Amino acid sequence: MFLVREILSIVVSAINIYSMLLTVWVIIRVLIYFAAISRYSRNNVISSGMRFLDSIIEPPLEKIRDNLPVVFGGLDLSPMVLYFMLGLLRSLCFYLMY
Repeated sequence: MFLVREILSIVVSAINIYSMLLTVWVIIRVLIYFAAISRYSRNNVISSGMRFLDSIIEPPLEKIRDNLPVVFGGLDLSPMVLYFMLGLLRSLCFYLMY
């Protein structure tokens, strides 16, 4: 039982880290939309960070976008759906831990 709790604790930590990265990705997308930062920045730190976030955030969002209709004139709700799914998974892990 102890091993299961430890594994679930690691899974919850991974979900929390992914949720934080998703939040950073959403903030960067908003800044790009309002032209506060450029998508094609010459700053290597920003460019490599955006590529890293795109590589880990976009694949699940693409799967969600395939099954989610576009609403409100092109508003992308897939990050909100992903937040909801991560929250459900986190709650399930806490339920199984205790």
